[in-house]
Amino acid sequence: MKKFSFLLFLGLIFNFQIFAQNLKSAITSIGCKQITIANITPMSISQKDFEAWQKEKFHLQSKQSFIAKCRAKDGLFYKVLFEEETFANKADAAARLPKIKELPPNENDKSDLAVPILLREGFQVNNKIYTVGNFANGVYLEGNVKIWRDKLQRKIK
Repeated sequence: MKKFSFLLFLGLIFNFQIFAQNLKSAITSIGCKQITIANITPMSISQKDFEAWQKEKFHLQSKQSFIAKCRAKDGLFYKVLFEEETFANKADAAARLPKIKELPPNENDKSDLAVPILLREGFQVNNKIYTVGNFANGVYLEGNVKIWRDKLQRKIK
């Protein structure tokens, strides 16, 4: 009986960790609404080319992105980009984190998608990088991006 209880306990912990690491569930749990899958790239290059650049430069293995409406400190809702990037190991993820605002060559001078890239905050959990970016053009929203990142980080870890 003790062995069965222990195995049941381990199973519950394992299932909880899987649920807690589900990005969409975590976004919902921090109070964001209308969550949709996103394919976000700078407008001047294709999704395929953008992903190829990320895989070559950062050794990205997979990525999932969602756009959600989240309430800011001013009480209004803003579109927020949440992303989870998976790498082969912790070292590749650690190398990526300080470069989360980087765009492909010749894209850094373009502004068509600069806002969610530039207003972007992130954190690392093992071999994954989680980022939060905002689409609204306003410096005051940078504080909100940090708040959303901190809330997400508490749910993911």
